[in-house]
Amino acid sequence: MQYDSILNFLFRILPALPHGDTLHHQPSAPDVHGCVIHSFIHPKCRSSKRSLLEYCCIGIPMHIGENTILSNITLVTYSDFNQNILHLPSNLIMQTIPLNDELFATFAFDFHDNMKITYNTNDKILYFGQTLSTIAKKIHRHIDDLFDDENNKSLWTLKIFPVTKNPNESFEKTLKLILLNDFIMFEKQYVSIQEILKQRDISLTIQYRSNLINCT
Repeated sequence: MQYDSILNFLFRILPALPHGDTLHHQPSAPDVHGCVIHSFIHPKCRSSKRSLLEYCCIGIPMHIGENTILSNITLVTYSDFNQNILHLPSNLIMQTIPLNDELFATFAFDFHDNMKITYNTNDKILYFGQTLSTIAKKIHRHIDDLFDDENNKSLWTLKIFPVTKNPNESFEKTLKLILLNDFIMFEKQYVSIQEILKQRDISLTIQYRSNLINCT
């Protein structure tokens, strides 16, 4: 799925969003503060002054906390959404990146994480307060499969981010990995941020951002 077709899809469904509102760029979202760059944001979204949203298309009400950076995010639908607003934790960094073969992955880390520090044992590695054993169960993998190199264990090389066919699904599944204790995934492939950067499709990123710039 090319990004231009994704944008066409989004604009076709905007007038019929489930919450009865259409998307607007930042001036029409009065409770969105901080830095907003070329983004379409649901008018009921809220964000703190210490937040950054760049090249995002957010179609449901969302509360974005302090020290949060969202980049290249597409979220028009969210399965099992039964709240008035989706709450994102503070100190959150999330970015969706298009990969080769028209696939997508979204990585997420805590604002204060040291992603490059290496560990000798799995027990010392925590991801948003969760042990690797817990994360392995959530993504239906053995804990030994989370790293390619046993001598290079870090958040940077941790293979937990699902590879999906569209950016909305990518963001949603990574977010649920953080937020939901009972969430289980059965994806064919999981990648680390190191692998994401090696496999990224820069041309699709440029195309997506150009479309948003032209529309905002």
